[in-house]
Amino acid sequence: MVGLIMEDTEPLHVKTGVFTLHKVQGIWDEIFYGDNVIDITTLEIEKEYYNNIRDTYNMAYPNNELPDDYDFDLDELELVDRRELDSLFESCDIHRYYIGYMSDPENPGYYIEDTDAEYSAYIGEEYGFVTRSKYICKAAPGSPCIPHQVDLESEGNEWAFTLPEDIWDSDKPEWMEIIKTDKKTVNLTAILLR
Repeated sequence: MVGLIMEDTEPLHVKTGVFTLHKVQGIWDEIFYGDNVIDITTLEIEKEYYNNIRDTYNMAYPNNELPDDYDFDLDELELVDRRELDSLFESCDIHRYYIGYMSDPENPGYYIEDTDAEYSAYIGEEYGFVTRSKYICKAAPGSPCIPHQVDLESEGNEWAFTLPEDIWDSDKPEWMEIIKTDKKTVNLTAILLR
């Protein structure tokens, strides 16, 4: 059963919750089948690939340079070899993801947490970082390699954003009590790391 903290005027100060990817199997269903997932690695590969094409083209045709916002998907240049791009994707064995993020309307190419999403998380190579969520819990302070963040796998008294109960499923630590909140939250980690 999930507890509930209701909205009031004072924001709740919470920290980013950190978990080990291989210990939360439900996160993989979110990554592979979720509808609010951004593959950061794919975007970076595409960006680097198209920037190289733009640079090559602009050196060859300095009087007809391609602008930075040129849409390679709408025009097939002879320089664009989709097979080469596909091979770059295939050679990449580690991907990083955003779940519950959206494009930042004020900074194209950047992403921000989607406040309408159930939660927002950055998925790295080994760890997941829950940066905003409608679900919180108390857990232990993180290790020195994750300063000012909370280890969602260790019991403690620090408020942290966490994954929803259904993603934890049977991997949720026995001591963990997940609380759903409608209360305004402030990510204390983000404040400390600025």
